[in-house]
Amino acid sequence: MNFFVRFLKNESGTTTLEYGLVTLLVSIAGIGALELLGDNLEMTFNALQANLDSAATSPDDMDSDGADG
Repeated sequence: MNFFVRFLKNESGTTTLEYGLVTLLVSIAGIGALELLGDNLEMTFNALQANLDSAATSPDDMDSDGADG
């Protein structure tokens, strides 16, 4: 019984445990946010890539001075 009482009064690992729990909660929130935003971010980057691909011109499409047309 004395060991159990000492165990309950011992607070030496409390701070470490609290930091661990906070880290766990932040990780869960981050994973949840990425799950919610993942498809939207993928669509955004795909649209950006398509716009960049369509804006890129080949060297054959430029005049000798580097201008289009």
